[in-house]
Amino acid sequence: TSGTCYVSTTSSIPRNVVSVIPTISQVGCQMLCTSDANCQATILNSARTSCILMGAEIYDPSSRTCAAPFVTYVKSKTGCVDVPQGPIAANYTPGECMEASDVVRDLAIDESYPACGTPPSTELRTVIDAIQHDGTHIVLENYYIGYAVWDKEVGSWYLELVDTPNKERYYFYSAKCVLAPISPLTPNCACAPLPTEPEDPGSQNFPGATRRGSHRVRKQLNRMSYLRTVGGKTWPSGNRFITCTMGTWMMLRTSESFNQYTLSTATCVS
Repeated sequence: TSGTCYVSTTSSIPRNVVSVIPTISQVGCQMLCTSDANCQATILNSARTSCILMGAEIYDPSSRTCAAPFVTYVKSKTGCVDVPQGPIAANYTPGECMEASDVVRDLAIDESYPACGTPPSTELRTVIDAIQHDGTHIVLENYYIGYAVWDKEVGSWYLELVDTPNKERYYFYSAKCVLAPISPLTPNCACAPLPTEPEDPGSQNFPGATRRGSHRVRKQLNRMSYLRTVGGKTWPSGNRFITCTMGTWMMLRTSESFNQYTLSTATCVS
């Protein structure tokens, strides 16, 4: 997105519509437009539910114009200025997988980590509940070297997890630190079965490696792959537990130093 910005422009000349995509913020519209070579301008509808990506202006031979002037944000490569930092939790609303009382704090905005702080032993299930620019919620780990960053070119916060394979950024509209409920509040908040790791020569996999809720894995070792950060490793299970967290499988480390990982696979091995 470097060097791309959007200029508020009033016009009566119609434009081609490229696509209409669910989005709740103008910044979300602009991010979509930046990634689409056919998009030249955007409008967020008045209900703040959909983004209209628009192409070139249509110059009608009969000089027809729109009935009333309208405001678009036109993609530009010149005159771009930094966007002042905005609040990190503006317009935040809890999703269906938590209660309002589960909110525990705001994310740190000084790039300190972990973004939700090191929780006390009674709050190990503290995770980041982020509202993305399309309006959906995503559960992000309170990773020990993960921190919130303001992108002054885009005008949005994102979570930097440092150890992602391709330096992915998880942009969001608003976010809070929440203490995830132990049991799913709705069927949509339950976790699908966690896939297992393939068996290695000389080791034995145990079925039923994970349990819902805050239960420890009680076999000798657990081998796992992380969804967002690099690595697929085998660890002693004594200071770790795997838990379904608002629809997302998480591994929590409880001693040495606190950490969280979102999991893609896990297996207990001998």
